[in-house]
Amino acid sequence: MGPVLLRLPRYGKLLVSLSQEPTLTLTQRLTLAGAVVYTFSPVDLIPGVIPLLGQLDDLVLLLIAIRRTVYRCPGEVRRRHLKKVGLTLEEVEGDYRLLVSTARVLITGVTRLATEMGALRARELRRLGKTIGQGSLLGLGMMRQAMAGSR
Repeated sequence: MGPVLLRLPRYGKLLVSLSQEPTLTLTQRLTLAGAVVYTFSPVDLIPGVIPLLGQLDDLVLLLIAIRRTVYRCPGEVRRRHLKKVGLTLEEVEGDYRLLVSTARVLITGVTRLATEMGALRARELRRLGKTIGQGSLLGLGMMRQAMAGSR
């Protein structure tokens, strides 16, 4: 993951460079613009307050947009922009695969953890409910005994 983070400034330069490319289609421009807007928007699929995942979704989306735009450029345009920022197509592809697989692993882990915590919480609530129920029954029994003794 470290090499991807070290290449982030180059990805930023690539995004700027591509957005200034006159041969880009409207769809390619909107793809890049949408990714930038999403990245800086306070509304996220995964909130930024969630460590790692909150930042990873922004990064994955940006890289998807850049990768998609790069692949849809003619070969000469693609090579020119990648060379300009010091990236290779192999690095873009490798970084994309690494980020997507990392996101999958993290999401799977968080989902499992949430499921386990939910199951644990449900067991605790059932136990608490039984305890309260038993306590209530015990309390009612004691009240009945006290009332019977006062007659």
